Amino acid sequence: NYETFVKMLYLEKYAGEKPFEGPVAMLISAFYQIPKSASKRQRKAMASHHIPPTTRPDIDNIAKIIMDALAGVAYEDDKQITSCSINKLYSEEPKVIVNVIGEVDPA
Repeated sequence: NYETFVKMLYLEKYAGEKPFEGPVAMLISAFYQIPKSASKRQRKAMASHHIPPTTRPDIDNIAKIIMDALAGVAYEDDKQITSCSINKLYSEEPKVIVNVIGEVDPA
């Protein structure tokens, strides 16, 4: 399943890294394949992010699966996520890019 796949990729790339213990911010960019049926004009607009995808999965479902997959590996628990930004974009290559950033304690 996708959640296991995300966890596996994270563990492969960040083997030996300890999970964040404090608050974290998450940035998620989900890139969808540009449809083959798109005209040249549409493809250009999609590739330059002027036309975003309005297809499934919904933003909240993207967030949930990524947050759940990384709980226990990137951070201890998803309750630590204090901010999250999610973007759905088109690309020639479908992919998901996730950045987990430890927040600095102002004290």
